[in-house]
Amino acid sequence: RASRPVEKMASPRPATSPKRPAAVDSAAAEEAATPATGVANSTACAAESPAAAGPPAPRPAALPKQASTDGATRAFAAMSLFSAAKAAYEKLDKLEVENPGSTAEARAALHTKFATKALDLARNQGGVYVKAAQFIASLQGGSGGGGVPAAYIFTLAALTDRAAPHDLPLLAPLIEEELQTKSWVGEAEGGATPVFARVETPAVAAASLSQVHRAQMADGTMVALKLQFPWLAKQLPADFQVFRMMSSMLQPGGFDVGWMVADLEAHVTAELDFLAEAANADAARAALGARCTGGNGGIGKGGSGGGDSGGRGGSGGDRRADVLIPRVLLRTRRLLATEWVQGLLRVDAGHDELRRAGADPRAAAALVADVLMGELPFRHGLVHGDPHSGNVYLRAGHRAEAGVNAGVNAGVKADVKAGVNAGVNAGVNTRGETGGKAGVQLVLLDHGFYHRLTPPLRLSLCR
Repeated sequence: RASRPVEKMASPRPATSPKRPAAVDSAAAEEAATPATGVANSTACAAESPAAAGPPAPRPAALPKQASTDGATRAFAAMSLFSAAKAAYEKLDKLEVENPGSTAEARAALHTKFATKALDLARNQGGVYVKAAQFIASLQGGSGGGGVPAAYIFTLAALTDRAAPHDLPLLAPLIEEELQTKSWVGEAEGGATPVFARVETPAVAAASLSQVHRAQMADGTMVALKLQFPWLAKQLPADFQVFRMMSSMLQPGGFDVGWMVADLEAHVTAELDFLAEAANADAARAALGARCTGGNGGIGKGGSGGGDSGGRGGSGGDRRADVLIPRVLLRTRRLLATEWVQGLLRVDAGHDELRRAGADPRAAAALVADVLMGELPFRHGLVHGDPHSGNVYLRAGHRAEAGVNAGVNAGVKADVKAGVNAGVNAGVNTRGETGGKAGVQLVLLDHGFYHRLTPPLRLSLCR
């Protein structure tokens, strides 16, 4: 099955699809009675507490057809939409010159029209088109409303964690290849123990390069199983050629935006190696000393500092308990399993939703900024390369639990009880900072792409 051409597996449920293990179907039936109440991206999953996660994200009525891997077909679809949008905007620009101020309403309608068409294109094409849409959606704060029109930002935000998932049988050959066994789930053949007792369907989250299933390992551990789409290798070369062509035709203000395509290509290429992603997660865990189950895991390139910077990391006396980076339990180049995390709340939830969950919005924002834009880059030299709202979450109600942990780890060494009390009083971390005020824990997912800052650069930026 692994050698079959991808094009021949276009139907989500082909008539000749491989036999689905009973463990997969039974899990879906079981979960139908108690559905998850939220969706998360990458290597963690949705909350099961309605108060914490809100209603489930809408899912398509049917699983999507696998996108074509034919470069010409994909290029034609993309260039047709690009050319139509370009012509429409140029026509409106001419009208604006002739009659200034007369095109505002028409321009807003045009933004909405082509934002919706762009969303449909990204969903149909998948892969790097979804990644590009995520990039645009993440510009909400940085553009300040003067860059990408808001209609595009908010419409394409649906792809940060709600891209359409694919049927599991399409990915079964990849799982068999990565795990080197056909008995990877359910009842084993020949007495061998399968890796997974069950894999639940449908996927709880899907994004540009992969999708995530909730799964149970043979020892009973619940994990988030991240599976890479196997057809990406055939799609990407032609897709990036189209992107380069578009960038040469679109130069806002006379500026060359080709560098953005080159940066996106480097980003995506790096993300295709899940072993590198696991190493990045290990490095960030060690650097922050995140409170996770089990030990610290491995350390990425650059030793205990995590990365080339060689910064401080993971010292037992200065551990952050207000940050959670899920521990990697199984890793291959195209498959990743991390500990399952419940109770996730999207970081872009509204103020009212945050308050209902017991989190102060301003303090929660300070926690996110302190970690992602403060300690990780400036102290440890690690810059999370994909911090959109599908990868950054909050967990409410962990103040006392994490505070006890913080007190034990870094409280009064001569008196454990006093250390515990100190941790509880401080809130979430040993310094009594943002996490204690917010009553939340920051959860970071998808560590596929990290920038490393050298010590001289970090020192210069800090000064």
